[in-house]
Amino acid sequence: MVETEEEKDLVTELYNTYKQILFNVSMSILHNTADAEDAVQETFVRIISNLSKIDCANEKRSKAYIFVVTRNICYDILRKKHKVVFLEDDRELVDTNAVDNTEILTDVLTVQNNIKMLSPLLKNVSTLYYAEEFTVEQISGMLDISAESVYKAISRARNILLQKQGDMKND
Repeated sequence: MVETEEEKDLVTELYNTYKQILFNVSMSILHNTADAEDAVQETFVRIISNLSKIDCANEKRSKAYIFVVTRNICYDILRKKHKVVFLEDDRELVDTNAVDNTEILTDVLTVQNNIKMLSPLLKNVSTLYYAEEFTVEQISGMLDISAESVYKAISRARNILLQKQGDMKND
């Protein structure tokens, strides 16, 4: 799959730089070691297939691309498992001292499902801003959009999620 020595060096550098980080990200989504390892492997297969999209291993845009690919692969794995693991594993995240764990679990799942329903741009910007804690300027550079567009995307995503949360409470 890798044709030149330069591409081989780039893939090696990407693997050495991101393998552990991608495994950690995958574990945070999948909560399963085998699935996380599969996600990391699939990420590198996709990276090699789209190597032309990556110029340098340490470039912000490359990092964002790699994280988005990994996240999407993890969500694909969850969808294939019909979210059974998702439901079971999220119970481990619930505070055992909470009064009503069922209500907390329901809220967590609702927010996660609502985030999945956002448009790709809103989902990517929200993930990079809230989960990965990139600045607006960094996200702007990574996604090649203006800082104003990043601010608008963050605001829209927040408003959509708040509206959906309000709609759920009114039902």
